[in-house]
Amino acid sequence: MNNKIIVPIDFEQQSIIALDYAKYFANLTNAEIILFHVIEESGFLKRLLKNDDDRKNIKKEAYEQLEELKKELGSNYKVSSKVKFGKVYDEVEDFAEDIEPLFILMGKTENPSLKKRLLGSNALHTINEADSPVITIRGDKKPAENDKKDIILPLDLTKLVAEQVTAAIEFAKILKSEIKVLTVDTKDSASHDTMLLTKMNQVKKTIEDAGIKVTTEIIDDKKTPIAELVNKYAVADHAHLVVIMTRDEDKIAQMFLGTNARELIQTCEIPVLSVKPWDRDNDEKSNFNDFFDPFNVLGK
Repeated sequence: MNNKIIVPIDFEQQSIIALDYAKYFANLTNAEIILFHVIEESGFLKRLLKNDDDRKNIKKEAYEQLEELKKELGSNYKVSSKVKFGKVYDEVEDFAEDIEPLFILMGKTENPSLKKRLLGSNALHTINEADSPVITIRGDKKPAENDKKDIILPLDLTKLVAEQVTAAIEFAKILKSEIKVLTVDTKDSASHDTMLLTKMNQVKKTIEDAGIKVTTEIIDDKKTPIAELVNKYAVADHAHLVVIMTRDEDKIAQMFLGTNARELIQTCEIPVLSVKPWDRDNDEKSNFNDFFDPFNVLGK
């Protein structure tokens, strides 16, 4: 990973709000902020862009708008800008692959009538397709100085969690954070409870061995939706990041995230870092320096 944060900008309110978080995370990481705007060539725009001069002019205007945003960010930040033609998620993905940033930071535009059901298309595609971690921001809440530096790590301990734990550890090091691990006990079974406790202790030891302070909690709640539980916990804790794993469950042609991941991204009032499983046979697919495997799956 390089010490850069990509912030896709469409000049709508949500992407401007994302800049407040870009400054917040840049202060913690001393990272360069890259304002990235994509000019989408729709049928209407294609008719307007009749020659190279038209394309140069609209690109020049976009750079001028980004320059104004750079001025608003202030001189205390290292900021650059980039303008491309194409589809937003394709260009963001390609650019991220080239520079390997710390993460991509996206403001998620909401449709008020559908906001609990749908992700914005660009955010959805970017989360699903980009190899780089993606942080999504929703709503108009701004980062507060009194926010704790905690990372909330909600784990489904019935599944593999190595990539999610790895991302939490790496970002805890980058952001100088503590990690709070959560899991929800959804079954009335003594053997299930024992399994959760055993695996939770394995995760805790892995994180402690990496030099990170960690606390754990098993929430016994059989009724409340998991996304709602995690959101309430993160808000009450004044955390600054929730780290989740995107999975293949409930996905059709990579167009849908797993139910819990989708609902958490849609509703969480805290920034959500989405990490997807990577090809363990291809080291270049990992954005992290180390790999932490609490359940020793790879060692077997």
